[in-house]
Amino acid sequence: MQHVIKRGKWFYFFRRIPVMYARFYDGQRFIKVALKTDSAKVANQRAQLLNSELEKIWSHMAQHGDIDKDTMFDNAVFQSRNNLFTHQSVNEISQKNIGELVSRVLYVGDSPNKGNVEATLGRVEKLPYPISKAINDFFEFERPNLLDKNDHQLSKWKNPRLKAINTFIDVVEDKDVTAIRREDMLDYREWWHRRIVAEGLTANSANKAFSYIKQVLAYVRDDKRLEIDLGRLFDRIRFAEKKVRGVPFKTSY
Repeated sequence: MQHVIKRGKWFYFFRRIPVMYARFYDGQRFIKVALKTDSAKVANQRAQLLNSELEKIWSHMAQHGDIDKDTMFDNAVFQSRNNLFTHQSVNEISQKNIGELVSRVLYVGDSPNKGNVEATLGRVEKLPYPISKAINDFFEFERPNLLDKNDHQLSKWKNPRLKAINTFIDVVEDKDVTAIRREDMLDYREWWHRRIVAEGLTANSANKAFSYIKQVLAYVRDDKRLEIDLGRLFDRIRFAEKKVRGVPFKTSY
């Protein structure tokens, strides 16, 4: 049985990582995975499946080609959620711990549904989700909370949030929300710093803009199940605000 070894009564998949793919594994030389069976027949079937899928993944890692773009991303997310995995692209999965990658391969082994296999293995590429779309989805999400507002109140709530996103796009660009980096937020903060100095704006104006952007990204992170590190993005971004003290006065008698 190729790539199968036995330890005690249990079988394992065991394969040396090819030299051309070694750079993806940070010094790891072998792939060893428990096949969770004491049956030689089952072990061989699982090992063949695992080896076949690893070959495909390695091939993609080497070529960085586009695959399965016609499959709808939303369907992939649905399939992945039902399989207890969150959807990720092949590029993301290829950078994961080999144990998680192998778990995906073994999980889809008995599935007759191609869409199920494609989603779990990450073969459906993510569609771009720019922040300009995120703000519109955020407004739609918040609609039930705004039913008691009249048109003026609604505009007063909506406009500053939209303005914050638009200025962010002007400074950085209309990036995919998962591609927004700490450096982008620092560039945006620097832009606000220049305006505060040159135009005499208050720190509060900038801090509100930061808060509005954070609200949108927090919504996206939770609603779309995306990995967005808000703590890292917004750490020490806010400007210090001066407290306005009351003017001392004497009481006349």
